[in-house]
Amino acid sequence: MQHHCLTCATVTHHWHLHDTAHGIPEIHMSGSERFVCKECRRATFAHSPDADTFSFVLDGRAQRTIAA
Repeated sequence: MQHHCLTCATVTHHWHLHDTAHGIPEIHMSGSERFVCKECRRATFAHSPDADTFSFVLDGRAQRTIAA
């Protein structure tokens, strides 16, 4: 999966990752979905400033804000 990385300042390959809740397979830990650049390891979460360029499936648009 290729996306623009702000750190690399170019289009790079990214891993699409998320954590599991308590290690249970197929259970998503809310807020953990991220895209990680394979070149520099920069992580972009759903609430990151540049999140609109990534397709977040699990945390989606509703999760893109951080509760105060």
